[in-house]
Amino acid sequence: VNLDPRIIDSWLAVTAWAGLDRETALGAANIALSSDPRRLGAWFVRIAGTSGRPDETAELVDRFERQFANSPAALLDMGDMLAGLARSPEDPAARKALEWTSRIRAERPNLDAAGVTEVRLLTALEQNQRAMSEIDALIARQPTSPEAHKLRAELLVHLGSYAEAVAAYDEYLVLAPGDLAARRQQARIEGWRGDTGSALARYE
Repeated sequence: VNLDPRIIDSWLAVTAWAGLDRETALGAANIALSSDPRRLGAWFVRIAGTSGRPDETAELVDRFERQFANSPAALLDMGDMLAGLARSPEDPAARKALEWTSRIRAERPNLDAAGVTEVRLLTALEQNQRAMSEIDALIARQPTSPEAHKLRAELLVHLGSYAEAVAAYDEYLVLAPGDLAARRQQARIEGWRGDTGSALARYE
């Protein structure tokens, strides 16, 4: 089987990044993008590799937006990553991602994935009141969405509202009972709010 070298380089970039081999990952990402700028995985590695250098990140994010202007899924996935990389409420890349995510929401109001990404970006940018309003509206629209309920619980943790976060995790775990990581997180939150007995009970 003859595989396209562009696909191989993009695959190598992603797998090397996952394996914490930064040098190999970035080298492969650069090669992949120089031969085919549509290689999504290579873009994620290349942009993640600029974390801590906001000007360089912002320049790459601008290029990414132009390349994938007609691909809402790619833009939303990148928005999720940039929310995780943001280090301040003024982060330019996360702000740019919030702009395109809000635009996608306006164009596709029933696309719940855009709402989830928007909440993540708002939280990363410390726009907490708006983030909570958006996630509550999303849950009202999709009350059985596990992702939305989990995101609400995570937001409440971020805000330090631990009792509400525990209750929100209860609601999430009704929808996703097999999420053991979420159950352990809920037990940790019980400990953070000083309820050792409940924390131990949830670990059992």
